[in-house]
Amino acid sequence: AKLHMFGAKFTPTWTRLAASTPSGSTLISLQQPVNWEAGQTLVVVTTAFRDEAQEHQNEERRIASVSPDGQSITLETPLKYDHYGGLEYAAEVALLSRRVFVRGDAASEEYKYGGHILCGHGSTCHISSVQAYQMGQQNVMGRYPFHLHMMGDVGFQSYFEDSVVKHSYFRAYTVHGTSSARVSRNVAYDIHGSAYYLEDGVEESNIFEYNLAAYVHLIGKLSSYNNGQVGKTFSSETSRIVPTDATATGFYCTNAKNRWIGNSAS
Repeated sequence: AKLHMFGAKFTPTWTRLAASTPSGSTLISLQQPVNWEAGQTLVVVTTAFRDEAQEHQNEERRIASVSPDGQSITLETPLKYDHYGGLEYAAEVALLSRRVFVRGDAASEEYKYGGHILCGHGSTCHISSVQAYQMGQQNVMGRYPFHLHMMGDVGFQSYFEDSVVKHSYFRAYTVHGTSSARVSRNVAYDIHGSAYYLEDGVEESNIFEYNLAAYVHLIGKLSSYNNGQVGKTFSSETSRIVPTDATATGFYCTNAKNRWIGNSAS
């Protein structure tokens, strides 16, 4: 079986601010030229310390125009917060729009029960420049927005690239029982549970390169985290089937024999 989904390619899928941008600004400068378009939606990722579902400074905005050189973008509405762009670190700016998309239905939000795409043993999966919105099924194992499931060694013939998962109820890009796959230049934004996820620890020789994870939410908050200075024992419970989802994790790596290149987690 083959699943091939290809949308229009917008590059890069994310970049960084070239300079700090104050609140009230409608103009942002970028480190790399982009071919994004007016009318599309982007996010300027927070550079504030606190980044929780009910208290954050990630800002989604529609693009009014893009400069001829592709390195300046005018927004339709001003930014509410300051976003830092310095030499040592700068806020990420990611494109959230794609022309090809898959989405959950009207009831997905109430039940945190969206759609999912699963590629299994014997299949080939090519997903490129696709948006997944309101996908994943919270606390249902195996029901993730984009999922390579028990495929064995795929010889780099299956991949997720240049895509975006936005507002997922359970993870973003999952590689499970699959080796030698590629996950490249993707965006995961507003995600419940670990975003980029190696599920069992048997997965090897996969490439995760130049991906962004931002605004990631934990599932089933603990009563205390001991300020992160003392070890904690996590356990499964009805509201949190996977213990580690008590923490917000952009990239969850359970096997060191995989390649991680140029990724960013906010």
